[in-house]
Amino acid sequence: MGLGRGATGDEEWQVAVAAAVFGAGLGLALPAPAGLIVGGVPADQTGAASGMNANVRTIGGAIGTALVGSIVVSPATVRGYPPESGCTSGFLLLAGLSAAAAVAALLVPRGTAAAGTVADGPRRRTRWMCGAVGRG
Repeated sequence: MGLGRGATGDEEWQVAVAAAVFGAGLGLALPAPAGLIVGGVPADQTGAASGMNANVRTIGGAIGTALVGSIVVSPATVRGYPPESGCTSGFLLLAGLSAAAAVAALLVPRGTAAAGTVADGPRRRTRWMCGAVGRG
């Protein structure tokens, strides 16, 4: 069974397995950019960097959802349901964009953290559970 076949809904367990793998991938992938962004800016700019990351991710998700949604439903049938070809076209677009993003990520230069950034030295840690702020 491939994940693509499981997404067609042949069996409920196939859809559950595909959704679990997808969810695990998102859970592992989404926090990483936020850590890189916050670690690459001066300590006094971490709030602005984190906020911009959240904004850009939200706007990108909305635009991507609208784009793929319009591709999926554009060849709608007489009954109003999109044919399977619409879903195939949407997933092919996503696969191409994912491959382009992977290539772009490989082209990003690697380096060390600049002086004065959060990743440069000791950080200020916030203990959210008890509300106390400490240095360490």
